[in-house]
Parts: sequence; C-alpha cells; structure tokens
Amino acid sequence: MCAALKNRERTSKALNLVTLQRALSKLGFCSRSQAGLLIASGNVQVNAKLCADPEQWIDLVQDLITVDGRQLSRKKFCYVLFHKQAGIVTTRTDERGRKTIYDILDPSMRHLMPVGRLDKETSGMLLLTNDHQWAERMTNPKSHVRKLYDVQVDRPLTLQEEKSLRSGICIRNDGNDYVTLPATLTREGTLKYRIGLTEGKNRQVRKMFKAAGADIVSLKRIAIGSLKLGTLPSGHWRVLSEEETALSKQVESSGADAGISKRNY
Repeated sequence: MCAALKNRERTSKALNLVTLQRALSKLGFCSRSQAGLLIASGNVQVNAKLCADPEQWIDLVQDLITVDGRQLSRKKFCYVLFHKQAGIVTTRTDERGRKTIYDILDPSMRHLMPVGRLDKETSGMLLLTNDHQWAERMTNPKSHVRKLYDVQVDRPLTLQEEKSLRSGICIRNDGNDYVTLPATLTREGTLKYRIGLTEGKNRQVRKMFKAAGADIVSLKRIAIGSLKLGTLPSGHWRVLSEEETALSKQVESSGADAGISKRNY
C-alpha cells in the first residue's frame, strides 16, 4: 500500500470521513449494497450536487447528503429482541393472509426490519432494528456469529448421526447439494438436542436433522451471538440495553461470540 493511501486512511479515521456508499449505511438509511444502487441511479446528492461516485469521501459531520430530496441525518438506532411464536411469519405483509410478526409487535415498530428470518413453525429469538449496517454484519456468514437452537426430534439419533451433524452433513440448498459447516451439538434429553451454527441457509436446521434421518417436532432459537432469549415470554419483546448492543457489535466485528472461538467450529 502506497504512503499516500495510508495517510488518507489515517485521515479518514481522524476526521470521520467515509465513502458515500458507507455513509448511507452508517446513517441508517440502507445497506451498503443498496446504497451502491441508489448512487448509481443518480438519486443521491452531496451538498446539493449530484454524486454518482460511491467512493467519494464524505464528512459525516459537515457534508449534507440527500436521497430523492430527503435530507439524511444521524438517526437514533433501535435494537429489539422479540420472542416469536410458532405459527406466524417473519414478513411485513403476507400475500396468503397469514399472521405476521408485525401483527404482534407494537405499531411503532413497523419501521424496524428483522435481522434474518425464522420460518413459520420455528419459535424463539428474533432481532429487529433500523441499523442496516449492524443487521448486515450480524447475518453475514463471514462474521461467524453463532445461532443456538433447541431441537426436539421424533426419534433419538445414533452416535454416528450425531457425529455427522457436528462434522458437516449434505443437504439440498437452492437446488444444489451443500455440505454444512461444522456445528456444535449436545444431547439435552432422549429426544432433545441443542445445536449451534455459524451459517444460516434456508431452513438449515430442519434440513440437517432430516438428512440425519430424524424429523423435527419443535424448533426454537435461543441465542444469537452474545444475545440470549432468556426468560422473555412468547409473544413479548424488549429493547436491548446499550451494554448488550455494544457487546454484540464487538462480537460480530471480531468474528467470535460468547467466548467461543472459530476453532470450535
């Protein structure tokens, strides 16, 4: 890396300079990928001038950014932990008329987006936020944020089947064969298991146990990274504390969680 670029990077950190694409994300307007599309389409202005360069340096304190005439400013971020019941879907609206999480949540939370999904019959911990950057990194497989699930199955697994779930098992994903990453698995009872994943393919836990030869009777997510569902009743929610939010950001930035290193996977 040339000296000039190093100096510019040091200057950007000292003066709160970021690229325009990153600025839209840091201000909570949209994700970085969505920001790139907005900028390329000519919808973004900086100090009343059209800017089509996503890499242009922006001073978050002094520069004025507008998107489609709407002035952006630092917004107050909100982080909510919701105990989703089985039987409702994780969407804002449903074309089939099924009940959604937004029918349960307070109307003031409709602007919050889910951080990842839970399928209709899966219960447990769901995070919601208006912090697009945090949500994107919490769900990015490269962050290695672990999701922990309690599983009840229709029959006990053999030791070999348990071993296959831990080491990686072949499932179908988007029409292709896929071998899952190593997972943690503990037996909690005759028909109960606790499994931890650092990835999140569509209906992955259900597909993994199906591939091992057992059907899931109930599935509940109990933790994401350092955040835990705890004793929060089903259908209730709470706002994360500043300490919880700060810790979760440290966890997902470092690529580990709850004291478990990547080597455990």
